[in-house]
Amino acid sequence: MKSLTRIFSHTAAAAVGIALAAALAKRPAEASAATPDSGKSAAVSQESQPGRTPAARKPKAEDYRRAWQALAAKEHNILDRRSTQMSLLERWAEVDLQGALEAAMAEAWDNDYNPGFNSFDHVLIGAFDTAFSERPLESWKLIASGRFGVGSQFLRREWISTMAKTDGGLVISMLGELPPSLREYAINVTMNELETNPARMKEMLAKLAANGVGTEAEDWIKIAAAHLPDGGDPAALREEWAALPDGAPRTLALMSWGASLKRANAATLRSEWEKIPAEQRGEAAKAIFLPMNATSQEVLTAIGLAMEAGEWSFVKDKATEDFRYYAMQADPLKMAKWALDLPERPETVEFFHRSVDRYIGDDMPRAKEWLESMEPGDWHRERGLAEYSQQALRRHNDPEASRWALDQITDPALKKTAEGWRQDWEKESGRNR
Repeated sequence: MKSLTRIFSHTAAAAVGIALAAALAKRPAEASAATPDSGKSAAVSQESQPGRTPAARKPKAEDYRRAWQALAAKEHNILDRRSTQMSLLERWAEVDLQGALEAAMAEAWDNDYNPGFNSFDHVLIGAFDTAFSERPLESWKLIASGRFGVGSQFLRREWISTMAKTDGGLVISMLGELPPSLREYAINVTMNELETNPARMKEMLAKLAANGVGTEAEDWIKIAAAHLPDGGDPAALREEWAALPDGAPRTLALMSWGASLKRANAATLRSEWEKIPAEQRGEAAKAIFLPMNATSQEVLTAIGLAMEAGEWSFVKDKATEDFRYYAMQADPLKMAKWALDLPERPETVEFFHRSVDRYIGDDMPRAKEWLESMEPGDWHRERGLAEYSQQALRRHNDPEASRWALDQITDPALKKTAEGWRQDWEKESGRNR
């Protein structure tokens, strides 16, 4: 039995064939080079030979344009329409890439009809993958021309993801031409394709180091660190990076050292980190964290080392996003215990709330007892009470429990903030009417 995908593909191909046949039939006949009395010596147009049908002619750019316009005039359900458009655009791009891109980008890119589409994608963008991979420089020149306005961002991302699969070296060599907002994306998708090919990964890292200017190359290597394989001798790698002067090669050696510790336990991480001179422990803590991902077992240990080293900007800017995901998956009790060791700083507020929200919300009586066991005025208790109020309202619809918590908060500024959260809930739930 044919898969549903193949059925859609065949249906779309048939629809495109019909649309093109109609467009070809409407195309003005080409002037014949023969005169009426030239007879035997005159060349006869191939299109006028017996047995040739309009559908057998090779379509030109204007034929695809007519077919596209005709398609827009017909009634289709949304999935059939998109499938046919994709097929038509892919064929159109073979003969007139610019025209096909202009037609696609003139379409609305609302993709609500299919929640499975990435929100960063135009619904028709995948039709150009073949053209991009076969003619990367031509297609990039068109994309970079500015003719597609805000739609250029969709096209750049698709070009990058397509080329990462077929020619990652080209993507890396063009990082300097990409908008800064897309460089991290380009590095990540390219390196992701190489995670099963260590030799190619090493080659690409060397290319990264060579293509960056100044500290730019070091920043790129730090992004790529998340894709570095684990393994290797941490002691040997530590000696290697410690002996190198500042620059991209040292940064690469440093990140390789961090990657060698990706699967190490907390005791090993701390032991290795403490062997680093005090003045270098900040960059070492960052190197331990960066090769990890949100599912790594020792994310909390790595964040803790960065905090100990005083890398607060890094903690706030780089560690928070992975931490959010980690906290959603981790054991609530483990997270709550870790939260009690957090120092009182602006950078740790979100970490605290993300650490205790499930522990509090899962069992409100237990949470109340836990909070009451803390010293009055302790910042962990104060923040915990604010979170308790939120969980009482948002998760349990219990304004009385919320009021108990709010009345226990002694910090006027925090109490005002938490009362504001309650007012928001009251407006949303219609309680203030």
